[in-house]
Amino acid sequence: PLYPLAVILPILAIIAILLDLPPLIWHLRHRNVGAASLIIYLTVLNLVTFTNVLIWPRDNVTEWFQGAVFCDIEVRLYLMGALGGSAATICIFRELARVLDTNATVISTSKIEKRRKLVLELLLCYGAPLFFILVFYVVQAGRYAILGITGCVYVIADSWLSIVLTVMWFPIFDLIAAIYACIVIYRLIRYSRDFSTLIRSHSSTRSRFWRTFILCLLIICSQLPANLYAFSLAFPVSTGPFSWSYTHSEWDIIYLYPSHGKVRPETFGSIIAGWLVFFFFGTGTEALKMYRGWLATLGLGKIWPSL
Repeated sequence: PLYPLAVILPILAIIAILLDLPPLIWHLRHRNVGAASLIIYLTVLNLVTFTNVLIWPRDNVTEWFQGAVFCDIEVRLYLMGALGGSAATICIFRELARVLDTNATVISTSKIEKRRKLVLELLLCYGAPLFFILVFYVVQAGRYAILGITGCVYVIADSWLSIVLTVMWFPIFDLIAAIYACIVIYRLIRYSRDFSTLIRSHSSTRSRFWRTFILCLLIICSQLPANLYAFSLAFPVSTGPFSWSYTHSEWDIIYLYPSHGKVRPETFGSIIAGWLVFFFFGTGTEALKMYRGWLATLGLGKIWPSL
């Protein structure tokens, strides 16, 4: 049968992707690496959901596409997106903490400092996830598995090295983001009287600051407990010895599992986060001005002079 989720998920995912395009363009224009990277990774995860449901919507396992090359790439994109989203959240909270740092209040930032900040954010948002998917091969117990509706998923060895190289980094990155979030909250309380001055000194607005902070706080408050719970489940299982030959002994076996109409919870997480991105980033004053500019460029200003 065609399960209801096989119909609902791709619709929700593609809408989230389309809604997030305008905020992504705005943040790319303003070189907000953290926010742009968060939207990029959410878009990747939602695109994975959208395509996988279309390819494997039913539980007719014997007729499934085996995913050669496609799944080899996709499982790495998924891992990169999952860790990269947390890395982007670190960058955003770090920047918000810097905005509220009274010792870092300056009239203008030098080109060297801007370049150093850009390189650091690019390394964190893209360098770390790229390195992560490279070392993942060491503990990758098979090319991939395929689940109905969900699609391609990675296969990992049950060993202590899997904890060290992969499993523990998701909660670690979330914990770092949570620490920066606590620093932001502390500085908000301590420097509440100087809040408007600090915001203006960094060419920001109160609305933009609060929208960014609340969005990332919602993401980290949901993601951190989920990753800690996943780590607690994996730790007792993945404590055995590591063997390279045993881990890669069944490399070419593709595992196929019917969905029975269910998907992993994180599938909904990326879709919800994608919708929240539009709600917080795509409905602000800056976004509305951008929409007006687009409509005016299309010549609609003649129909609606208010544009």
